[in-house]
Amino acid sequence: MLLEKKIINDFLSVAQKYSDSITINLNEDFFSKLSLYFSLLNRWNNKLNLTRILGSEERILEEFLVTPFLYALKLHDKTGKVLDIGSGNGIPSIFISLINSHNFITLCEKDIKKSIFLKEVVRELSLEKVKVRCCNHDDLILDNTQYDYITMKNVSVKEEFINSASLLLTQNGIMFFQTSQEKINELKKVKFNKGLKLVNYYNIPVHKETYLAELTFVPRGTI
Repeated sequence: MLLEKKIINDFLSVAQKYSDSITINLNEDFFSKLSLYFSLLNRWNNKLNLTRILGSEERILEEFLVTPFLYALKLHDKTGKVLDIGSGNGIPSIFISLINSHNFITLCEKDIKKSIFLKEVVRELSLEKVKVRCCNHDDLILDNTQYDYITMKNVSVKEEFINSASLLLTQNGIMFFQTSQEKINELKKVKFNKGLKLVNYYNIPVHKETYLAELTFVPRGTI
């Protein structure tokens, strides 16, 4: 299964609206690697049930292209180490690595078979600054390594989980994850450890009910 030209054109139309003032090189090499990733996702999906989006053009546009693009857009001019927690099928982390090739990205996935899939994607796409760790994010805390940016997919607002993940974030770091309007309202009320707060959220194009939440540490008295 290949990425249809219509879907790519629809994606480019959305991408242009959100990056008119930003130089992002969506060139032939980018789409070549993205198409290879899509093919690998299709092939492995038969074995591991990695995603349910492949039979729907609308969901491929929304979840495989537009949503990861918004993540990548937020990181496009930033340097540092990125941690993707619960990488699973590689959405949005693989897309982010293709756009932001200057960043070192760690994919954290506890499922062994999914980790093997991710390692094959990294190898086939020659993503030299991407590594896969087969573990829980809690295990990374023992490494005493912190990350400048943390990304996650579809996170429900569980204070304990977010507080745990924040231990891996640098003091000036930013956490991004996809969630609903209802959960955004909950996030506004939650008091996380060390002043971690919701500082912004962005509606995801082509999906009015989904948002990208942005959390960072805020010194007391500034908000």
